[in-house]
Amino acid sequence: MTLALTTAMLDRLWPHAPHSLIDGMAATSEEVFAKYGLTTAAEVADFMAQISEETGGGWDIEEDLNYSAVRLCQVWPARFPTIARALPFAHNPRLLADNVYGSRYGNKPGTDDGWNFRGRGGIQITFRDWYAKIGVATGIVLLDRPDLANDPELFIECACAFWKLDGVDGFADRGDFRGETLRVNGGLINFPMRQHWRAIWRPVFGLAAA
Repeated sequence: MTLALTTAMLDRLWPHAPHSLIDGMAATSEEVFAKYGLTTAAEVADFMAQISEETGGGWDIEEDLNYSAVRLCQVWPARFPTIARALPFAHNPRLLADNVYGSRYGNKPGTDDGWNFRGRGGIQITFRDWYAKIGVATGIVLLDRPDLANDPELFIECACAFWKLDGVDGFADRGDFRGETLRVNGGLINFPMRQHWRAIWRPVFGLAAA
């Protein structure tokens, strides 16, 4: 069985994704999956389940940091323990990104690195260090052009490079979807929805939904 995405399957399962993204994914997926070792139907189904959840089915391919003060307290309770503490960052995505992502994982203090290297792409690549690693692995100039992680022709490759570099493939090979999610997400955010997406994608590649 050829492990590739088609425009037909993506149109059906990602109905709100831009057609340019769908076309780019369909055009590159077979070659990219082979290049990064996603060689089983089970692993490709898991990969698609994870990026489906991370992007809302291709609709949100760039991190939305436009939060209310109340929501900031819910998402980052340690950083924003009170509404008063959160108010300066409410509905101010750049200031928020530089605050919550600054001076971490290669992001330089006193710069816009938090904003420039916010979550993008199928796997929501975040932080300068990860953009650098994926840039080296793919040959894509992500440090200079982080927006290229969202390019339709590069979207699948950037996500697959992360999958390989972060060792997600090992969890996928063992069928450990929980461990896989922890590698991708850093937690278990929306885990039931990830399982739901997995049940949707597995039959596409000839597998039982469970």
